[in-house]
Amino acid sequence: MNNYKIIRMTTGEDIMAEVEAVKTKSYKLNKPMRLIFRRTPVGQTILMMMPWVPIELIEENSAVIKDREIITTFVPKESMVKYYQMVLRKVVVDIEEGGDLVEKLLQQEEEFENMERGEEISAESLEEFVKFSETKDKIIH
Repeated sequence: MNNYKIIRMTTGEDIMAEVEAVKTKSYKLNKPMRLIFRRTPVGQTILMMMPWVPIELIEENSAVIKDREIITTFVPKESMVKYYQMVLRKVVVDIEEGGDLVEKLLQQEEEFENMERGEEISAESLEEFVKFSETKDKIIH
């Protein structure tokens, strides 16, 4: 059985994840997503969800937290769990299509070093850099 929770952190962040106890007073958050929930003055509700950890840079999409970092937890509605799972699938596809972020950064650094030495940068590398720069700060939803 999945143990999905919305966790209000002492930092004020709301995190949704599959939670498991790992040690006394410690919990593992699997695939944690940060929730940003806003109500506008005109009565609209805005919900955004984005990875809480830098998933492009790490091997495992999880984090261990201490219970002292948690204010409270909530059990999400089933519709929220489905939405979370849909966003996770989109995140995985985006990352797989985007390739290895660190490898791209290393390639860009090499290209810039080549430019500094007076070598020309290929049109393909320049196009890839522009495309990467436009999408690196994208909010998933």
